Amino acid sequence: MYSKCDIEEKARKEIVRADVEGIVPVPLDRIARALGYEPYKFEGSGDVSGLVDYENKRIYINGNESPQRQRFTLAHEIGHAVLHPGQRIVDYRRNIDAPNTPVEREANQFASELIMPRERFKSAWRERGGNVYRVAAYFGVSHAAASIRAKDLGMELP
Repeated sequence: MYSKCDIEEKARKEIVRADVEGIVPVPLDRIARALGYEPYKFEGSGDVSGLVDYENKRIYINGNESPQRQRFTLAHEIGHAVLHPGQRIVDYRRNIDAPNTPVEREANQFASELIMPRERFKSAWRERGGNVYRVAAYFGVSHAAASIRAKDLGMELP
């Protein structure tokens, strides 16, 4: 298991490695490609959100989900590729929304750190007066993802 600090550092390293520091919304496809993975959308059932195909170096994302959900899922799958290389994990929507294993919680934490880096999030929160909808739009994430990130960082929700 990784600590939150370890996960934050690993996410930061991937942002630096992909040369996307300061770009918002974070271009996740560039991060995936810097890791050697190609993102692919599939038209599947609503049950499966994504998975990493380590052998063929592809990250599959459910194209039927909202753009915000697709972004979070891609970041989550990048998290698996970085934190849990080689582990075959199929991510069902319910597991991403309510992670019930340490591996899923770590991938969610990584996704949050990657999409909404701590200091950038705090600045955006202040600049937007704590309006979670405006912050979510800025990062290209759902209201729920921005709310969870704010709570995790100790930001006061209205």
